[in-house]
Amino acid sequence: EAADVPGARRLHLPETLDGSIEEIDLAGFAKANILFGRSPALGYLKPLFRRDFLERANLRYDEELRIGEDFGLVAECLVRGARYVRSRSADYVYMTHDGSISHRLKLSDLQSMIDFDRRFLTAHPQLREQEDKAIRAHLQSLEVGEAFTIMVDHLKSRSISGFLSTALQRPSALHLLSMPIRARASRIAARLLAGRAGKGV
Repeated sequence: EAADVPGARRLHLPETLDGSIEEIDLAGFAKANILFGRSPALGYLKPLFRRDFLERANLRYDEELRIGEDFGLVAECLVRGARYVRSRSADYVYMTHDGSISHRLKLSDLQSMIDFDRRFLTAHPQLREQEDKAIRAHLQSLEVGEAFTIMVDHLKSRSISGFLSTALQRPSALHLLSMPIRARASRIAARLLAGRAGKGV
């Protein structure tokens, strides 16, 4: 479950909680973690790892990643033959708020995740075609996010030339500019509704 409004809860993955098991491969995992993707990101799940597997594979969390460290470790496990299974059940509440790290991506965080994906592709040239495509799609989404973040910084500093230069280099990031507008409109609408409710309207 996820709770991003005080007192409100929703299922992160809208599905029947029947306890059935789903197995996720590397390609599916990468696709489910596309930045700004339409599907709920599996990166918000908190996986349990077999300690003996991690020790045999000599795997640890990448200390260069402040965000996306679970993605990195799971990807490294899967490429080494691990099985990733999840139960369709709601076993914990994940709290989010405006100050959450995962909701405020810094440029340095995106660049660290981009570096990881590039290193991963270089280190594992044996990836199957679908796996390679999925990781590259994940990488591309991060690069679009990087361009979007740079454009927003240029707008904040009123650097029109910087904004236009970045937009020309990565025009696919322009559509993301509607997100902060929608988010602000939603916050204003929520405050208005709360105000009316408080007045008994």
